[in-house]
Amino acid sequence: MHSSVGDVMRQCPQCSTLCDLTHAFCPMCGFPVGKLEEDSEDPLVGRTLPGGYAVLELVGVGGMGRVYRAEQTALGRTVAVKVIHPHLLGEENTAARFITEARASSLLNHPNSVSVIDFGKTDQGELYLVMEFLRGKDLAKVAYEEGPLSFRRIVRILVQVLAALSEAHHLGIIHRDLKPENIILETARQGGDFVKVVDFGLAKMREGTMRGITNPGIVCGTPEYMSPEQGRGDPLDARSDVYAVGVVLYQLLTGQLPFEAESPTQVVIMHLTEPPPDPRRVAPERRIPEPIANVCLAALEKDVQARYASACTSFSRAARHTLAMGSG
Repeated sequence: MHSSVGDVMRQCPQCSTLCDLTHAFCPMCGFPVGKLEEDSEDPLVGRTLPGGYAVLELVGVGGMGRVYRAEQTALGRTVAVKVIHPHLLGEENTAARFITEARASSLLNHPNSVSVIDFGKTDQGELYLVMEFLRGKDLAKVAYEEGPLSFRRIVRILVQVLAALSEAHHLGIIHRDLKPENIILETARQGGDFVKVVDFGLAKMREGTMRGITNPGIVCGTPEYMSPEQGRGDPLDARSDVYAVGVVLYQLLTGQLPFEAESPTQVVIMHLTEPPPDPRRVAPERRIPEPIANVCLAALEKDVQARYASACTSFSRAARHTLAMGSG
């Protein structure tokens, strides 16, 4: 039986040359065709998106979309492409909101913020972001595999997170969905953790998920890390992200979230009405130093006026001060 060309050849996504399946690189243009994953379930793999991004493989699926490893063919560099889930694009103004947020995120120029390189729309109308490709692990995975983390390491990680947030807040960008899964840790050249914060502003794409508890305004974000004003559906400023960092700090210190319940709505109500348990009582075996516990609780103040006013100055300074006081 004679086999068809498609059974033994693969088309280069850059120049359309038919390449033998044994070829690591296209003989015409040098594209790494050997990296292409044979994935009949995913129609994007093997395609080239507008702007010259050849999709190589699916690397993850999250609440916002599917993340692919791709090659920017003009420069030969590896990038990440996040394709937004189609069900998030139901409203007519969603595409415009995505473009606004993507354009704002592309202005971020901080070493601890993921770089947004490009954005656009596929031929099928799917919206996508092109970002630098990160090879690290998210903080949730690191805490699970290596935790509990030392107090010194926790503070050094969060100081970098706060630096990234400060730059964003200066540009008027609120993250809205900060959580361990959106904090990526890479290994710095000199050792230690190098932080990259991802998904700035993209939580606004999910605004239809729930409404405020006391306000008809739309709410976006993750309930476990949501500030009281976010849960109410009120307008947000930088201090909402400060609260989310406080939740992350609490979780890293104690191994638990400050508020847990059976439903997301119950969790939001607890953020609105209940004081967080003192982390020292929640995890006495950790012997959490008083200074770092106080910093955590100050970030979790329900009254936005009583909370740290800024990420990089007051909150970060207080966190660094705990290291100077010997919180190891």
